[in-house]
Amino acid sequence: MSIKLPTLYNSSVGNEPSLRMLIDFYNENPSIIMQNPMISTVLEKYERFLRLNSEIGLHITSSYHKPNHYYLYGNMLVDIETQVTNEILQECIEITRKRYKEHGGPTNSFESASMENTYNEFLTYIELIQMYYSHLEQESENKRIQLRQIEYEPVHDEIKYMPGGYLYQKVVNLWNERNQM
Repeated sequence: MSIKLPTLYNSSVGNEPSLRMLIDFYNENPSIIMQNPMISTVLEKYERFLRLNSEIGLHITSSYHKPNHYYLYGNMLVDIETQVTNEILQECIEITRKRYKEHGGPTNSFESASMENTYNEFLTYIELIQMYYSHLEQESENKRIQLRQIEYEPVHDEIKYMPGGYLYQKVVNLWNERNQM
């Protein structure tokens, strides 16, 4: 199974999202997320897990259940504030491939269904990260356009009032009318 990692844009480098950031992105931009209903299912699952984990986390002492952590692709324990880079995603894929080779495929239909569900959730997680990057790129492009407009407005005004410009002619005509002798 080939998994395509998210494409990084210039605005995305250094702005990789954590799970907390993705949940906030989801809550702030529900219309963007409506493109894939599975995203809300996956994020709601993570939110429930984190809420339950933080409520009972103080009572859990085992090393594989830590408060404010989750398992990315079912194998890698990640803090909710850790930025999920393409390197971390690739590491998760490699861990899964390694475990598949070590243990073999599923032994029954329940394992098979669980592995397929984890795989689909991971693909959805990657799709959400790609949406996040696309949103950052769109915001960055909008800011560049606004800066260009602000930068060129004074020049445009100077062109309108330069000798021969239409506002220059209008001002000259108003001056001449007002100061006729």
